[in-house]
Amino acid sequence: MNDYELSWVPSKLPLEKPFYKSIYQSLYDDILTGVLKPHDQLPSQRELSYFLDIHFTTVTHAYDLGLKNGLLYTEKGRGTFISPNGISDHTIQGKEGVNDLGILNVTSVENSSAEFYVKEAIKNIPVKKLLRYFTNSSLDESYAGATQK
Repeated sequence: MNDYELSWVPSKLPLEKPFYKSIYQSLYDDILTGVLKPHDQLPSQRELSYFLDIHFTTVTHAYDLGLKNGLLYTEKGRGTFISPNGISDHTIQGKEGVNDLGILNVTSVENSSAEFYVKEAIKNIPVKKLLRYFTNSSLDESYAGATQK
């Protein structure tokens, strides 16, 4: 056990199995609630694994999931940090409900799953309504002003 405080500890202890998902969910929740802020540094994987008394690779797996989902970023030789735009709304509301699109990266690579959901989401929806932009907190002000002119 360490004699010093870590920069972050999962808020829901003891962890539930599978541990890596529990660590990831705590990261997600703490980012969403503002406990963890953009560019905050996380404890090293080894430090957190010692503190939680779990295997190092379990923390690695949780951090990798955070990297994959855009919650975290790393700097070689410095550590793992909270991404400045890790949690944002990536959904399109359609007639049948909400489709989570994740982050669509427009490249030359085709993404047939995303294409299908986008086409389904925009069927019978006026373009003005489709392009309405919401953040997690409110209607984007710049869009609101532009559409009311």
